[in-house]
Amino acid sequence: MEAQLAESRRKLLAARSHRQRPRRDDKVLAGWNGLMIESLARAAAVLDEPRYYDAAALAADFLLTHLRDPQGRLLRSWRRGAARFPAYLEDYASLANALVSLYEARFEERRIDEATGLVDEILRQFVDADSGGFFTTAVDHEPLVARKKDMIDGSLPSGGGLAVMALVRLGKLCGRGDYVAAAESALRAAVPIIQQSPTAMGQMLLALDLYLGPTPEVVVLGSADHTADREVLAELHRRYVPNKVVAFRDGPQADGRRAAALAGIFQGKRPIPPGPTVFVCEPFTCQAPVTGREAALSALESLARGPT
Repeated sequence: MEAQLAESRRKLLAARSHRQRPRRDDKVLAGWNGLMIESLARAAAVLDEPRYYDAAALAADFLLTHLRDPQGRLLRSWRRGAARFPAYLEDYASLANALVSLYEARFEERRIDEATGLVDEILRQFVDADSGGFFTTAVDHEPLVARKKDMIDGSLPSGGGLAVMALVRLGKLCGRGDYVAAAESALRAAVPIIQQSPTAMGQMLLALDLYLGPTPEVVVLGSADHTADREVLAELHRRYVPNKVVAFRDGPQADGRRAAALAGIFQGKRPIPPGPTVFVCEPFTCQAPVTGREAALSALESLARGPT
């Protein structure tokens, strides 16, 4: 029987080889890549796996370089050297979230500048000023029968839910009240659907949970002992602290490497020897800082345990 099946499979493969093969979908989509980049960035941080971070960073740089129109706005799709079609809300929002996660994985501050640039474009091009929330297409998109909103999850998270998540994350990380206010407006617009069909609104509910908080703001300032710095940051990434935002700076940096958007979260904070120095704040109201490896690790353990 096995010999007969093997011969039958050989004949079937030979006959099938004469048919036209299915075409491969090899285009690059901004939104789908944003979701993958965020997954890799989060995994890189938790697992301390450089390969994941390198792949995520390379993909992000590719999108930001090659999926742009002449005015610098994001495009939807790239294939064989050509980028096409204006980006949708989900493209901007998923990539913005990915860039925040890339920042929190390795603290390269230009990622925050890139993320805020995308979020600012969302607020310029996609907001429904009358009813709240965000349209799927930009204000100057080609005319459609109806300009719909994307708030309900399908096989992918909704663009509206991703946009609110990005606004809240950046609003809390950068102290941007306008971002948080825009997120609140979109959440209020989503309330009737959340109440009617909560299981269809998973991404929006995640954003709502982040908005309601508590949202610890964890700021780590580096020390001369880079090994201790890395150990504290690794512990911070490994421990599950829901809804936190994280910022880190290691010694003096050239102004060109600093994101102006992060000025608020670092304002008034100075490293305290021996370091690393950890500040736990909410919202922008900080507990007494702790310094030194053991004290910093203890503070993170307490944060992970939550209020007692």
